[in-house]
Amino acid sequence: MMKKSSQFLLAVLIVFVVGNTVSPATANAAFSDVSSNHWAKKAITWGDNNNYIKGINKENTLFAPNRLLTRAQWFAMLFRYLEPIQFQSPVEPKAWSSSVLETAVYYGYPILASFRGHIDYSVMNAPINRVEAADTIVYSYEAKTFWYESETVNWMYDKGIAKGMGTKRTLESYAPFESMTRAEGIQLLYQLEQASMADVRTSRFQPNEAVFYVTFPRQLQKLRRTNASNESVSQSKNDLLYVLNQMEDQMDSRTTSTLKNEVNRIKTVLQLLDKLQPHADSSDTAKQVYRSSLTALRAYDRFVSYKNQQQLTDYYQLQDEAFKGLSTQL
Repeated sequence: MMKKSSQFLLAVLIVFVVGNTVSPATANAAFSDVSSNHWAKKAITWGDNNNYIKGINKENTLFAPNRLLTRAQWFAMLFRYLEPIQFQSPVEPKAWSSSVLETAVYYGYPILASFRGHIDYSVMNAPINRVEAADTIVYSYEAKTFWYESETVNWMYDKGIAKGMGTKRTLESYAPFESMTRAEGIQLLYQLEQASMADVRTSRFQPNEAVFYVTFPRQLQKLRRTNASNESVSQSKNDLLYVLNQMEDQMDSRTTSTLKNEVNRIKTVLQLLDKLQPHADSSDTAKQVYRSSLTALRAYDRFVSYKNQQQLTDYYQLQDEAFKGLSTQL
């Protein structure tokens, strides 16, 4: 068995009620550079019709099927396909791929992000190889990844998602370390669709520590920098910061308070967001305060869940009782 040579750098997203940053492309009748007899024509047409893929040009007329598929491009199409996953709005947009990367952070996909909150966005520009892509699919359905490439590939074979080259079903016939083309990427996604897998349950995903030590503080910093000129919005921002600052102190201690106290803290923020929501419909500043606060809150909720894994049933029951009647939800 071959030991994994390195941890895969993946592209999380925190669920927003305010819409997605990465918007799907408008379905194109046909890409001019994909011939009618192209080996992946059926998959490309399927991906285009369902808005899972985009063209490489502004007009969305060129697909470049033979161009190497980047990690960002793969995760964008995978996350569009996996309905429960919604894209995170990046804290400091550096490229369209920033949203893809920060989405994976939230959902717990393996990613190298430093303890102090640095994320290397450049990893998203590198080509993705076949076993890396398989790792993301395994994680999506199993909420874990395997240590050995052979385990990953065998899982893909067993689920009917992948086929080896020729008639063999071996690690070598899967060509695990070969980079994928864009056509191969959408073909793999199409094979995933044909395998009729069970629904993805994001509640099973394991929190990546970057959710706690990257997402929360970065969103809190963004909230602090937001300049709210409207008096009502400014007061809401200050009220939100008062509770979120308490949560930050709690996270710094690497422990949580009692479940009841934590649920009450979260409830307070949700109530404040309910009060702010009408302003968010008409004010960009209010929308930003709302969005950053909710994003930080969801990261904190995952922190509490992670620290209390033996009491999750009690935690969720307390939430169900406390959050009744609230419009804003985690």
